[in-house]
Amino acid sequence: MKVKVVTGLLTLCLMVTLLNAVPVHAAGRVIRIGVFCDKGLAEGLGMWRGAEMAAESVNSWNGGQGIFNATGTGEYHQVQLVYIDEHAQPLRPDLAVAEMIGALGSVGATNPGVDLMTGGFRSECTFPAREAFLDYCQGREAAGKTAPIWAVVGSATPNLIDCINSPPCGKCVRCDYARYKWMFRVTPTPFTDLLTSMVGFARYFLLGYAPVEWAGPLGLSPLLATGPAKLARMWGDPTPYTYYAVPIPAPYIARPDGLGQATGVKVAIVAENLIWCDPIVAYFAGNGTGAYPGDPVYPYLLPGVPNTKLSPPHPSSYLGPYCRVVGVYRPEWNAEDFSGIIADMEAKGVDFVFHIFSATAGKPYVNQWGTLQPKMISFGINVESQLQSMWEELEGRCEWEGFLNTIGTRTPLMSSAETYTGESSTGLWDAYTAKYAGASPIYTTWGAYDAIKAACENLQFVKSTDDDKLIPFAEQRVRAGLVGNFKYTGPNPGYVYNPGDFDKATPGVQPYPYLGSNPLLNGTLHDVFNIDFGSTWASPKWVRAHVTQWQENPITLVGSSQVVWERDKSYSRKYEIPDWIYDHAETDFMTSAVPAPKFGPDGQVTLADLLTVQSCYLTPAYASLLEADMDSSGFINVYDEAAVAKDLGYIAPQWPLP
Repeated sequence: MKVKVVTGLLTLCLMVTLLNAVPVHAAGRVIRIGVFCDKGLAEGLGMWRGAEMAAESVNSWNGGQGIFNATGTGEYHQVQLVYIDEHAQPLRPDLAVAEMIGALGSVGATNPGVDLMTGGFRSECTFPAREAFLDYCQGREAAGKTAPIWAVVGSATPNLIDCINSPPCGKCVRCDYARYKWMFRVTPTPFTDLLTSMVGFARYFLLGYAPVEWAGPLGLSPLLATGPAKLARMWGDPTPYTYYAVPIPAPYIARPDGLGQATGVKVAIVAENLIWCDPIVAYFAGNGTGAYPGDPVYPYLLPGVPNTKLSPPHPSSYLGPYCRVVGVYRPEWNAEDFSGIIADMEAKGVDFVFHIFSATAGKPYVNQWGTLQPKMISFGINVESQLQSMWEELEGRCEWEGFLNTIGTRTPLMSSAETYTGESSTGLWDAYTAKYAGASPIYTTWGAYDAIKAACENLQFVKSTDDDKLIPFAEQRVRAGLVGNFKYTGPNPGYVYNPGDFDKATPGVQPYPYLGSNPLLNGTLHDVFNIDFGSTWASPKWVRAHVTQWQENPITLVGSSQVVWERDKSYSRKYEIPDWIYDHAETDFMTSAVPAPKFGPDGQVTLADLLTVQSCYLTPAYASLLEADMDSSGFINVYDEAAVAKDLGYIAPQWPLP
């Protein structure tokens, strides 16, 4: 009898165990996600790792069963990544296209070779691969089959997604929705926005003091609309120039050049010789003013696209009236020796360098800038510097480099209470560094992670892999991601609001196939929505480019990448001037102007500097008060007071600086 009871109990326990082990719904087919990248590059490796972490997270959903009901069959689906080599180093677009075609497979297959696509860093490879991808999508559409959506991560070239009608390119979502509707971008913001972010920081903070302009295009509050004009004060204000519109408040002294006029800050542009940089260089350098011999003349942004921006110091130039471009350099993307370029810039008296690197040349450039220590600020785009390993590899020689970034070192951009998934920016940072032996995430990491998570969420919402359902859903969705709130740009004026149409190949209004499910045409331009370029990042915190700077903490002596623009957050820090350029830049942060001091250096450390620190003692440092925070602690404290007191009475031997 006891044997029967024990046997019965064992049988019951086994049945319960089996019932718990078997999912309520059966496992469905695997959802395949293509990742178009080159793992031999930091950008590609970071992208792949971000995709790996996203896939692991998705596969843990629903008790480890993955996406539920992605095909409308009530099944669970695991995610599988498909590596598609972009062949970005060396550049082999032909091989990239072949890899893409191979991964997509037969147009007539029951299911597409990949259900979703992400990646696309190097424009030279992504453009031809895009056309092969779209040939495939249109072929499947003609056959009545579903096609994948491509969420681009990596390339900033606008007309990959949206040419912004300048002029119509005929080959983007805006111009030809019927062909390009499968293309979206998740990161970065297009280079037009990256350029505006650079201008917001350089023109309206470093180079000049322009309260009228600050309150206008950047929409800043009066509290934050007082740039310290650090560089214009340090190297001279070009007041005598005819076009100069908004004078910097006294005291200032114009620094004359050899032509009998004041030059302001002398600027050089050092940009890798890749096509995405061409319009940035043209915008910054301008199309001449005739005011100076040797003004740069760039009549076109891209072939056939006129450059309407004049050269600085014309006030309508991109860089404004406080500077003059005296040199443009276009090294190869893999250049290793910058000593000749730096020497030439020194001979021209360059004060400020815009550097623009997405590839490997960024590291040797910064290394030689930090080693040679030319008397010039360097700020711009350098993807290699987004890696925390840069500090260790260069032994701190990257200190003081400023660059656009997705996030600083473990910056708490978004808390778990702010994101859709309940994850946080610091949480992913920590998980990434733990998983990949101390490596740090790069902008493509954040993009790939959020792109895949959002796409898989969309599958659960829509309950289908049908692109005709996923596209209008993605267009309208607003999602709080790990680096900010995200939505797509739109509506496309080529549909309803402009009967002239932007697609020259099909006169008349473009047909929009999803009007029933997206009647407001939300998100139908498919690019990253971004409106924040200035010193504030207001709610709802749309994704943006931040300016970070390599800084060494004076107490811990640890180097990190700190956010210096925006300036209104608890994690915001002061932008620092290299000590080899002006060794009292930290403590000389207030002018001694009468009747009221203003933020900005004046060549001396006075009571204006000390009293500012004392009057703000133990105050959180943000906005203009960041200038009084010497130790990057986020508070005005005894260290800051002691530093200013120690330098009190200093007068620069020459001002403006030579």
